[in-house]
Amino acid sequence: SAVVLVVVQAEERYMYDQYWITVALREMYGVTTIRKTMAEIEAEGDLRPDGTLVINGRPVAIVYFRAGYSPADYPSEAEWRARLLIERSSAIKCPSIAHHLVGTKKIQQELAKENVLERFLDNQSDIENVRKCFAGLWSLENDIIVNSAIESPELFVLKPQREGGGITSVSPCSQNVGHY
Repeated sequence: SAVVLVVVQAEERYMYDQYWITVALREMYGVTTIRKTMAEIEAEGDLRPDGTLVINGRPVAIVYFRAGYSPADYPSEAEWRARLLIERSSAIKCPSIAHHLVGTKKIQQELAKENVLERFLDNQSDIENVRKCFAGLWSLENDIIVNSAIESPELFVLKPQREGGGITSVSPCSQNVGHY
């Protein structure tokens, strides 16, 4: 029967919460999970003509991404081929590529620009409500913003493109600008 594929980093640090999910799926629903890195997926995976992703002969129903959020998760073409294999498959992706991308700061920055939300939402009230949720989002490509962050670090929070926590710098901002 089909399995849940948990995509993990080669040197996974946060595996214990994943373990409990695995146990719960097995004990409560009889669902088997397998853990694979992108490189392992590329080496062991195959796509059937009907779109079924198969890992070592086992069809995959759901792909749960616990890796793939950082550029470091794609050190070679093998990892990119694995991602493409997954995306071409009919397996349910969690998150979908659209949700994965919208979590990046660059996409959030673009959505916060004037007249962009209007391309996706028709209702002005909805647009205003969404816009109220936005914090200031600036690129470090703008020297004026970089200088402002250096001069007044208490006014800024530096966040890298990816989500996941543990890598946000609140202060002193000026010491970290070069790392983002």
